[in-house]
Amino acid sequence: MATRKLIIAALCCGLAILLAGGIWLVASGKDDAKTSPLLEAGQQAKVGGLGVTVLGGALDGQDLVLTVEGVVPEGGSAVDDFEAGWSVVSPTGAKLIRAADREVDLDVPPCSTQPIEPGATAQCFMLFTLDSPQSSVAGFTTVYSRDNDIAAWLLQ
Repeated sequence: MATRKLIIAALCCGLAILLAGGIWLVASGKDDAKTSPLLEAGQQAKVGGLGVTVLGGALDGQDLVLTVEGVVPEGGSAVDDFEAGWSVVSPTGAKLIRAADREVDLDVPPCSTQPIEPGATAQCFMLFTLDSPQSSVAGFTTVYSRDNDIAAWLLQ
């Protein structure tokens, strides 16, 4: 009689463990929806009340030229520090260092000199020094943060 009780107790414990594991799987599966995917160049994000878009990136010698666009909504405050808050991470995980502004063959000004007025859209560029020579910008991740908001784009 004692053997039957032990077998029944073991089966009950096994079912309890199976049920707990199933509940854990369902609960942990819902956490994945909270992570935001990386945006692609050309997709707009709302960051700190601004509409922000990474238009693209290009290599220029030992620098990555990042072209971006900012939109301040009507009734918003003028932005004169749009270049602040940007960072770029290489495919190896190294954070690139912001390079000093210089002449680049683009039809847009550097972001350090480009204010954005309410109701206006502005395009500008920034330079980041590469951690090692690269053949393309594919795999670089661009991040913009402002007022505790953040968005990230994957360059291709």
